[in-house]
Amino acid sequence: MLLGILLARMLDAADYGMMGMLQIFVTIATTLQESGLTAAIVNKKELKKVDLDSVFLFNIAISLSLYIILFLCAPCIARFYDTPELAPLSRFVFLGFIFVALGNVPYAILFKKLDNRKLTIANLIAAPLSGSIGVIMAFHQMAYWGLAVQNVSYFLIRAILLTFFAKWKFSGTFSWKPLKEMLGFSVKLLISRITDAINSNIMVVLLGRLFNKTDLGFYNQANKWTFMGYQVLTGTINGIAQPIFSQSIQNTSLDLSIVFRKLLRLTAFVSFPCMFGLSLICPEFIRLTITEKWNNSIPLMQILCVASSALPIINLYSNLIISKGKSSLLLWNSIFQAVFNLCLIIYISRFGLHAMVIANAASTVLWVFIWHYYAWRIIKIRFTCIMKDILPFCIIAAFSMYMAGWVTLPIENDLIRMLCKILIGAFIYLLSMRLLGAKIYKEAKGYVFNSIKQRLHRKHL
Repeated sequence: MLLGILLARMLDAADYGMMGMLQIFVTIATTLQESGLTAAIVNKKELKKVDLDSVFLFNIAISLSLYIILFLCAPCIARFYDTPELAPLSRFVFLGFIFVALGNVPYAILFKKLDNRKLTIANLIAAPLSGSIGVIMAFHQMAYWGLAVQNVSYFLIRAILLTFFAKWKFSGTFSWKPLKEMLGFSVKLLISRITDAINSNIMVVLLGRLFNKTDLGFYNQANKWTFMGYQVLTGTINGIAQPIFSQSIQNTSLDLSIVFRKLLRLTAFVSFPCMFGLSLICPEFIRLTITEKWNNSIPLMQILCVASSALPIINLYSNLIISKGKSSLLLWNSIFQAVFNLCLIIYISRFGLHAMVIANAASTVLWVFIWHYYAWRIIKIRFTCIMKDILPFCIIAAFSMYMAGWVTLPIENDLIRMLCKILIGAFIYLLSMRLLGAKIYKEAKGYVFNSIKQRLHRKHL
């Protein structure tokens, strides 16, 4: 976040617009890390060395083929956006596909073990190292190339760290048999994830084509900070949901619907106040960190934050579908959503940038109904039950943030107003949870206090 602030202060909207035109490819590269054969490894009961080696070689072959195709398509991408500088830039950015493939198997090993500590450490090291490279290049007037190098170097550094933490070495074995067993599930899942990535970046592609790179830069900046907010939530939930669902399915004594609802309440309890709160403090945050030159990003970020509160919930639904091996459902749902969003946004584009963002956000939220339909087909859970689990947290979070914004209106200093918004909003939300006797609040509170006591006890010993 700090390195992102430095970069935003040194670069302008046009620089971010250049990278924004290629953001869809960066997102797809990230998607390849957590889907396809990686998910198949997580779901596989018994793993052999030949399984991991075969998946590794297959991933490398696919990523190299993809790089060559995109390398040759780089001039077409530049012509699509009418920006010749995109050709060499895109060819460099596409290296991310190869570096992601190098870390797929180690990532899957750690993910299957629920070793979130090592996964987090890898991110905490890779992010500042790659970010520092971007800042240094931006300082030396290398503009959008700094952003490109930051993205690519992040994938490379993370792959090296994951391999080290997983203590995995490629032994040179290969067999088609384990690949054939996993491909039926993985191909559908991979296509659906890539479709999701395309769907989430439709706005970026159309903005780059229909508007100018400065407008795209403002949107990209708003989307970046929103992404940081919900990615922490989604990453945490994704790190526990799929393995827990898989274990619940294998343990027939557990009711999967009970497990799902428990995770859903936890997700709603955290997601709504965090994302609504980020929307609330957005004006002060933007002005204090990346200065007033990015003011045009504020209303866009506020819309995106509100809509993104539903993304961790959607992610929970998709993990449920994956754990049941219903990758075909996930695939068709992703395709339908992408086509619907594309048609909707193209139609709304005549009304301007803000209308496009609002339409896309509304579509994301309303698609929860479709996700629930697929979940109902799997575990027969009623929609009224889901609303009972979600709506109270949504309403209370919205009320808490509204009150915090209203109370702090007279405060003129941005820093003081932002801090007061955070403190007041959190106080009203947690107090409401306590007064209403929310069970998930009591459990979360108990977990936090017990963790603190255990840490203090260990230090004392």
